[in-house]
Amino acid sequence: MSITIEKFLIIGPKEIELIYPLYCKLFDPAHPIDTLIERCREKEKYLLLVAMSNGSPVGLKAAMAEDNLLHSWIGGVLPEFRRQGIARQLTEIQHEWAKENGFSRIRTHTDHRYNNMIIHNIRNGFEIIETKIRPHNGVRKIVMVKEL
Repeated sequence: MSITIEKFLIIGPKEIELIYPLYCKLFDPAHPIDTLIERCREKEKYLLLVAMSNGSPVGLKAAMAEDNLLHSWIGGVLPEFRRQGIARQLTEIQHEWAKENGFSRIRTHTDHRYNNMIIHNIRNGFEIIETKIRPHNGVRKIVMVKEL
């Protein structure tokens, strides 16, 4: 099975429509598509990486410039495509792009229920710097940072 990585430097409605079905499979509950499109209008610099298999998205990593750092916003790989190095490849490409574009730090956050993502981030050099309780759902949010 051949996996290719597509890179987008704009995250607009067309790109969100490409990844939205995958996003809905990865995150429960998923935000409405309009919420994602609106969030992407707020920033100036973006990176979207999409892992494709047979023309369909199977993994993604999206980031945007925020507060003088790169915020790794959403990411994941479909369960049936995990353990093939896709998440690692997406992370490596994102971090290399961040360095090439003058970023010295990457921030990400995840819910405490996504253990695989927490472990992946720690293995890739992130440190936990904060935990918060999300007021709208009571879920613990883990904030992580990596110095490049």
